[in-house]
Amino acid sequence: MSYHPLDEKTVLDYVLNHNDLQKIFDTGANLIAEEVGDGNLNLVFIIKNRDNTPFMVVSTTPEGSTF
Repeated sequence: MSYHPLDEKTVLDYVLNHNDLQKIFDTGANLIAEEVGDGNLNLVFIIKNRDNTPFMVVSTTPEGSTF
């Protein structure tokens, strides 16, 4: 599997199209994403739905997975 870095748009696509995560948010939910990490070893996003319930997504960069 190749690495594809996430951004504020692609992380929403990932959340809305990943089977396990679809249980957390309704299909077609109006979500917003905010990147809160520094982008060094991990990409960290806070995802919120209409009622501001937060959910965190962390993606390790290739540099962060070489330990």
